[in-house]
Amino acid sequence: MGQSFIDLFLIAMALSMDAFSVSLSCGIKLKKNNYKKFLKISLAFGIFQAIMPLLGYYFSNTFLKVFLDNYTSILTFSVFFLLGLKTSYDYFSKEKFQDITPCSCEGYRCLTTLAIATSIDAFLIGSVLGLGQTKLIFPLLLIGGVTLINSYLGCLMGNKAIGKLKQKSTLVAALILFILAFKSLF
Repeated sequence: MGQSFIDLFLIAMALSMDAFSVSLSCGIKLKKNNYKKFLKISLAFGIFQAIMPLLGYYFSNTFLKVFLDNYTSILTFSVFFLLGLKTSYDYFSKEKFQDITPCSCEGYRCLTTLAIATSIDAFLIGSVLGLGQTKLIFPLLLIGGVTLINSYLGCLMGNKAIGKLKQKSTLVAALILFILAFKSLF
């Protein structure tokens, strides 16, 4: 069993939406046209978004596979559905959007913290990929690459002060996750 290209691309897009949103807010706070900094932010988000599924993949193949092999589709549905619920909550939670980002993305500690925070859900997706026997190299490259591109675009757009896109990207991510959840049942 494995994931189709379209499924993997949708997963990559959904995973990259948190990084896109944070990149928007970083772009708002940074000096105009700071392309070197935009690339640094994008690389951090892309790399962490590619590493976390790898960790989740090995976790699922090492620890979970023995116990959950018969429940793969239910587990996959649960992960996608719960991530969709969390993302929906983020969209409808007004207080989340009052403070756009907890830091200005200037220091390595802050950037690393943001990269980890935006890629936690990728760990769970890696577990799903591991249980589904998906070959790993292409999904990691796709997830990391899509996140890198979306993060860079987020920095550029944020730098041009297009803040409304943050809320819309969160809603799109939630919808993608719900679609993938229900698709996994069939």
